[in-house]
Amino acid sequence: MAIGGLITHFSLAKAEQMWTVVVMAVLMLPWMVATGAVNGATRGPLELRERALDERQSAERSRVLARAHRIAILLLVLAAAGLLAASAAEGDAPRAYASPVLMAVLVVHWLMPLWVAGLTAQDDPTEDDGPAAP
Repeated sequence: MAIGGLITHFSLAKAEQMWTVVVMAVLMLPWMVATGAVNGATRGPLELRERALDERQSAERSRVLARAHRIAILLLVLAAAGLLAASAAEGDAPRAYASPVLMAVLVVHWLMPLWVAGLTAQDDPTEDDGPAAP
Protein backbone atom coordinates (compact mmCIF):
# COMPACT_ATOMS: atom_id res chain seq x y z
CA MET A 1 0.00 0.00 0.00
CA ALA A 2 2.82 2.38 0.81
CA ILE A 3 4.52 1.74 -2.51
CA GLY A 4 1.19 2.24 -4.31
CA GLY A 5 0.70 5.54 -2.50
CA LEU A 6 4.20 6.63 -3.44
CA ILE A 7 3.62 5.70 -7.08
CA THR A 8 0.47 7.81 -7.01
CA HIS A 9 2.35 10.76 -5.48
CA PHE A 10 5.15 10.34 -8.01
CA SER A 11 2.62 10.39 -10.87
CA LEU A 12 0.69 13.40 -9.59
CA ALA A 13 3.40 15.58 -8.02
CA LYS A 14 4.78 18.44 -10.06
CA ALA A 15 7.98 18.98 -8.07
CA GLU A 16 10.41 17.10 -5.82
CA GLN A 17 9.73 13.62 -7.16
CA MET A 18 13.18 12.25 -6.30
CA TRP A 19 12.33 11.56 -2.66
CA THR A 20 9.47 9.29 -3.70
CA VAL A 21 11.85 7.21 -5.82
CA VAL A 22 14.26 6.88 -2.88
CA VAL A 23 11.49 5.88 -0.46
CA MET A 24 10.12 3.33 -2.95
CA ALA A 25 13.60 1.83 -3.33
CA VAL A 26 14.01 1.60 0.46
CA LEU A 27 10.57 -0.03 0.84
CA MET A 28 11.40 -2.66 -1.78
CA LEU A 29 13.84 -4.47 0.54
CA PRO A 30 11.33 -5.35 3.30
CA TRP A 31 8.75 -6.13 0.62
CA MET A 32 11.13 -8.61 -1.03
CA VAL A 33 11.98 -10.21 2.33
CA ALA A 34 8.29 -10.55 3.21
CA THR A 35 7.50 -12.06 -0.19
CA GLY A 36 10.35 -14.54 0.24
CA ALA A 37 9.03 -15.51 3.67
CA VAL A 38 5.54 -16.11 2.26
CA ASN A 39 7.07 -18.16 -0.59
CA GLY A 40 8.90 -20.27 1.98
CA ALA A 41 5.76 -20.74 4.08
CA THR A 42 3.74 -22.02 1.13
CA ARG A 43 6.42 -24.60 0.24
CA GLY A 44 6.19 -24.06 -3.49
CA PRO A 45 2.83 -25.20 -4.90
CA LEU A 46 2.57 -21.99 -6.92
CA GLU A 47 6.12 -22.09 -8.25
CA LEU A 48 6.41 -25.79 -9.07
CA ARG A 49 5.09 -27.37 -12.25
CA GLU A 50 1.84 -29.30 -12.05
CA ARG A 51 3.56 -32.65 -12.66
CA ALA A 52 5.83 -32.10 -9.63
CA LEU A 53 2.87 -31.75 -7.24
CA ASP A 54 0.94 -34.53 -5.52
CA GLU A 55 -2.87 -34.60 -5.50
CA ARG A 56 -3.21 -32.62 -2.28
CA GLN A 57 -0.83 -29.90 -3.46
CA SER A 58 -2.52 -29.75 -6.85
CA ALA A 59 -5.96 -29.38 -5.25
CA GLU A 60 -4.61 -26.68 -2.90
CA ARG A 61 -3.09 -24.86 -5.86
CA SER A 62 -6.40 -24.93 -7.73
CA ARG A 63 -8.29 -23.61 -4.68
CA VAL A 64 -5.76 -20.82 -4.13
CA LEU A 65 -5.78 -19.75 -7.77
CA ALA A 66 -9.60 -19.74 -7.93
CA ARG A 67 -9.92 -17.70 -4.73
CA ALA A 68 -7.19 -15.28 -5.83
CA HIS A 69 -8.91 -14.86 -9.19
CA ARG A 70 -12.22 -13.96 -7.52
CA ILE A 71 -10.54 -11.45 -5.18
CA ALA A 72 -8.60 -9.87 -8.06
CA ILE A 73 -11.81 -9.52 -10.09
CA LEU A 74 -13.44 -7.78 -7.13
CA LEU A 75 -10.47 -5.40 -6.83
CA LEU A 76 -10.61 -4.61 -10.54
CA VAL A 77 -14.33 -3.81 -10.25
CA LEU A 78 -13.67 -1.61 -7.21
CA ALA A 79 -10.84 0.21 -9.01
CA ALA A 80 -13.05 0.83 -12.04
CA ALA A 81 -15.90 2.04 -9.83
CA GLY A 82 -13.53 4.33 -7.95
CA LEU A 83 -12.24 5.84 -11.17
CA LEU A 84 -15.80 6.32 -12.44
CA ALA A 85 -16.83 7.96 -9.16
CA ALA A 86 -13.79 10.25 -9.30
CA SER A 87 -14.67 11.09 -12.88
CA ALA A 88 -18.19 12.10 -11.85
CA ALA A 89 -16.82 14.33 -9.08
CA GLU A 90 -13.94 15.84 -11.07
CA GLY A 91 -13.53 15.72 -14.85
CA ASP A 92 -9.74 15.16 -15.02
CA ALA A 93 -9.56 12.53 -12.27
CA PRO A 94 -9.47 9.45 -14.52
CA ARG A 95 -6.46 10.76 -16.45
CA ALA A 96 -4.64 11.72 -13.26
CA TYR A 97 -5.36 8.59 -11.25
CA ALA A 98 -5.71 5.92 -13.93
CA SER A 99 -2.02 5.09 -14.25
CA PRO A 100 -1.26 4.71 -10.52
CA VAL A 101 -4.51 2.87 -9.81
CA LEU A 102 -3.98 0.45 -12.68
CA MET A 103 -0.34 -0.12 -11.62
CA ALA A 104 -1.42 -0.88 -8.05
CA VAL A 105 -4.19 -3.23 -9.22
CA LEU A 106 -1.75 -5.00 -11.56
CA VAL A 107 0.69 -5.62 -8.71
CA VAL A 108 -2.11 -6.85 -6.45
CA HIS A 109 -3.40 -9.13 -9.21
CA TRP A 110 0.11 -10.50 -9.74
CA LEU A 111 0.70 -11.17 -6.03
CA MET A 112 -2.81 -12.22 -4.99
CA PRO A 113 -2.22 -15.99 -5.47
CA LEU A 114 0.87 -15.79 -3.27
CA TRP A 115 -0.98 -13.83 -0.57
CA VAL A 116 -3.95 -16.20 -0.61
CA ALA A 117 -1.61 -19.20 -0.46
CA GLY A 118 0.27 -17.64 2.45
CA LEU A 119 -2.90 -16.83 4.36
CA THR A 120 -4.45 -20.27 3.82
CA ALA A 121 -1.29 -22.38 4.14
CA GLN A 122 -1.73 -25.50 6.21
CA ASP A 123 0.81 -27.84 7.70
CA ASP A 124 1.73 -30.90 5.67
CA PRO A 125 -0.04 -34.04 6.84
CA THR A 126 2.16 -36.23 9.01
CA GLU A 127 2.63 -39.96 8.62
CA ASP A 128 1.38 -41.32 11.97
CA ASP A 129 1.74 -45.01 12.68
CA GLY A 130 -1.13 -45.17 15.16
CA PRO A 131 -4.71 -43.92 15.21
CA ALA A 132 -5.40 -40.39 16.43
CA ALA A 133 -6.00 -40.02 20.17
CA PRO A 134 -9.58 -39.16 21.18
